[in-house]
Formats: sequence, C-alpha cells, structure tokens
Amino acid sequence: MITGIVVALLLAVIVFQYMIIKIDKDKRHEAGHDKLTGLCNPEHLMQKMKELPDKKKNRLIIYSDIAEFKLINEIFGIEKGNEVLVKQAEIMKEYASDDIIAARINSDRFAMLIPKKSFSVDMILSIIHRMQDYFKDSSFHLHIFTGVYDINDLEEPVSIMCDKANLASETIKNEYKSNIAYYTERLFESSIEERRIIGEFERAISNNEFEMYLQPQVDSSGNLYGSRSTCALAAP
Repeated sequence: MITGIVVALLLAVIVFQYMIIKIDKDKRHEAGHDKLTGLCNPEHLMQKMKELPDKKKNRLIIYSDIAEFKLINEIFGIEKGNEVLVKQAEIMKEYASDDIIAARINSDRFAMLIPKKSFSVDMILSIIHRMQDYFKDSSFHLHIFTGVYDINDLEEPVSIMCDKANLASETIKNEYKSNIAYYTERLFESSIEERRIIGEFERAISNNEFEMYLQPQVDSSGNLYGSRSTCALAAP
C-alpha cells in the first residue's frame, strides 16, 4: 500500500512539473507572438535574429502593407479586417521555416526575414495574388505594397529595418501596377531631405515668414477680372 502511495505521489509530482513547464512555455509563446495571427511579434523577431548563427549580410526584410486597410475596417467592419489579416498570416506561415521567419509588425503591416538565396519575386507575387484571389468576390479589391530591404547589420533594430523597407514601398503607392520596390541609400537621403524641407516650411509658417502677393489679372481690353495669389518668403 505504501508503495502505491509513493508511486501516486511521484506521478502527481511529474504531472505537476509537466503542467508548470507547459504553462511557462505557453506564456513565453504568447509573449513572443501576435494574438490574432499567431505570427512572431517585432520583439520576438529581433530575438530570432540574434539567435541566427550566421551574422553575415545575407538576409532580407520583406515588409508588406495593405493599401487602404483602414477603409476595410471602417466600411466592412473590424471582423472583416481581421479576416484579411488572418488569411495573410496563414499564407505567410506556409513559407515559414527555420530560415524564413514571418511576423506581424502592427495593424496591417507584416514582415518576413528571409535568406537572400531563398528570396524570389515569384514567392512574393504568389502571396499577393493568393490574397487577391481569396477576396475576389468581396466588395473591395486588395492591393498589397511590398518593400525589400537588404540587411547590413542584424543588430539593427527591427523598427529601423521595417522603416527602410516601408520607405521603398511608399515609392510605388501611386502605381497600382507595381507590387515590389527595393530600398536604396538614395531613397533614405531623399527622405531626409524631404523631411528637412517640410521642417523648414513648418518653421516659416510658425514664424510668419511667408508673405502673400496678389497679381492683378486683366483681359485684352485692360479690364480687371481677377487676381492670382502667390506666397513667398519675406525678405530678411
């Protein structure tokens, strides 16, 4: 009888330890993954990068953005929007492996960390076309823009990598026949210059440095019929 009690206690201890390990594992998985899609979150993606044995420049970040996704939520409801997100995650998971990591960055923004040798335009277009085919009978048309960033430093924050890939995708957002764009340093420099100009413009407005001029407009008989306004920086 004592032997039976000991065995039962041992079994209880084993079961308890198993449950503790499972709960801890589930918590760690939940902390590193997006609740809606089950994909890695940005923090876990960064951790995965740090664990890669090969730190050489041989990987890409592929960053995608669903055009006008906010309108899908607003017009068709959050449930339909979530369906779109979950479907994209399901398709991305089919390509995921030990070398290819899929993640949801935020909202409708997704990313894949992929070795250069595994990258192909056909793979990206396949994901996009499958998404479009799945929702072809819906009242909206899906268009997904994709930016590709060639990683130079795996220690670089995921947010910066995604920003650079997103910067590339921004260049084709008025070209609905295009789906993929590639990041270059020239793009980055242009972005910095654009932000500088915008900053100068906002500063000039705040300091009332603009002056408005009205140029009279007359017809062939010299009769005034209107005016044209022009803004210019005030003389120093």
